[in-house]
Amino acid sequence: AVFTQLGIGFNNSVAQKRTIDIEFADVPVDAIEQPQRNIIVCSLLGELKPTLDIMKILIQHGHNVSLVAQGEMSQILVEYPKIHRYPLGFIIDSRSPNYRDMYLEKYSLQHAIRERQVAYDVYTNAYRTYTKVAVERAIDLFVCDANSHDACVDAAWTMKKPVVMIGSSLESASDTRVPYKPEFTFGCDVSMEHSPFFERLWCSMIMPARIMYAMYPLMKTINEQRRELGIEPVSDRHERTRNVLFLANTFFGFEVAQPLSPMYREVGPIMSDKYPDLDTPLREFLLTHEKTVYISLGSRAYLSQKNNGIILQSILESINAKIFDGVIWSFGQTTLDDFPPTIILPSSNSVVNVSQVLHAHPHIMVTKGLSQQFATLNHSHIRVFLTNGGTESIYEGLYTATPMLTLPILPSDSANTQRLLNHRNLAHTLSKDSLTVAEITRKINILLTDPSIRANAKRMQFLSSINGKRKRYAAELIEYVLFSAAQSSMNDEIKTNVFPEWETPDRRMGWIKGSNLDVVTFVGGLMLSVIVMITYALWNFVDIVEKISTLVVSKRTKTVAIGGCKRK
Repeated sequence: AVFTQLGIGFNNSVAQKRTIDIEFADVPVDAIEQPQRNIIVCSLLGELKPTLDIMKILIQHGHNVSLVAQGEMSQILVEYPKIHRYPLGFIIDSRSPNYRDMYLEKYSLQHAIRERQVAYDVYTNAYRTYTKVAVERAIDLFVCDANSHDACVDAAWTMKKPVVMIGSSLESASDTRVPYKPEFTFGCDVSMEHSPFFERLWCSMIMPARIMYAMYPLMKTINEQRRELGIEPVSDRHERTRNVLFLANTFFGFEVAQPLSPMYREVGPIMSDKYPDLDTPLREFLLTHEKTVYISLGSRAYLSQKNNGIILQSILESINAKIFDGVIWSFGQTTLDDFPPTIILPSSNSVVNVSQVLHAHPHIMVTKGLSQQFATLNHSHIRVFLTNGGTESIYEGLYTATPMLTLPILPSDSANTQRLLNHRNLAHTLSKDSLTVAEITRKINILLTDPSIRANAKRMQFLSSINGKRKRYAAELIEYVLFSAAQSSMNDEIKTNVFPEWETPDRRMGWIKGSNLDVVTFVGGLMLSVIVMITYALWNFVDIVEKISTLVVSKRTKTVAIGGCKRK
């Protein structure tokens, strides 16, 4: 495949590429002088590619990286040939009965419980695989996926090795709570800035209590597995990650701004240095379609036949109405079986054969896989990106200044969509539970015609480009953890803090001292005492004045009475 350097453009004519004013310098392989170390990456449910892009830099710095993950690894072999790969021995299939209704139906709390249950069911298998590989490879550091970190962190804890956590947002990090952001975004906005009282009450108090109550049986289950493996149980799944460096693949401007401890670093958006160029069919299609909509629902998500049929109806209606002139639809998990055999166009009431349209329509191109997604989005003829809202897709859309129409399928997609919507006139969204042809057509037309949307997209492109250089910073932070661990005694439990210089003092001071509660209480008590004393003094003063006034009035009354008697 032909690859191109991110930020330089593609090997098309100048008119056919969108310029990104950013260049990545060559990676400094001698940034930190330290011995070669062995790193293990453990992934179960999270987005793997951003982590591997960081690992690629560490390999260039001379370290060895091993990956233990579930799923297909053939693409990893192509993109990251120097990473040692170890399969977990099972595959979590998004088409399985445990997952299927999560994608096709309205997501509920029961779905969230079942998704966590799937991860906990394979805990013992994952833990044993992680520890086995760690022993074989003489691992010095564990890199854990924040979404499903239990087995990874426990393996590091039992082997007394340092840990680095990598997540797609700050939501999965412990000790990053602020009052204006809900602990769980399930059914809640990522920011409660404009939420009314009862919504804030629900999202900050009631919903977390419901989720913790629902997850309690799962916590008991995984603690039983820990006991069987000889691991000390925990009461909180974040208990062993409070002194751990957390790298969040996000950036303020997309993420809702908040203060952070040095233990939590936002290092996103993590982008690859190179992306495959457009192949000939895609390039030729885009050359002849100047107003194209690109559709991609990610590598794991898919929709019901009904919703796919509605999207296809809106595509045909919009092309017929000349709202746009072309569509590229990249199938990840989607297949022809996910479409109804026929659809009816509302405007003409005509019946259309879906298979014929997808394979033979001159203005619709179907591609398989997402390897050319960035190259496609970077083309100037792509005007709208219809996406499920996955983190990697969102960042590629921001990086290429492509207006986005989101169709969230899972809660993480909804959270990313809300982050986009926090920036006014940057994106529009749809609901898989109430999808209509009219709504899709109307919102695509807005994204195509509103000049403020394009201007805001350019602004976010600039911001994401600035922050897109920080994966090297992330790699060097990991090297610092390795260096610090080597300089410290690791004979104690892993919960011993390896880098106290990053820990804010309030965590060591305790809640009372750390929040100055003792000082505030003392000053408050002192002020209250002064107020009481002043009030008591004023009360006595007023009482004395009243007594004096009463005495004076009494004397005057007697004097008047005596004078009256004398006159008589």
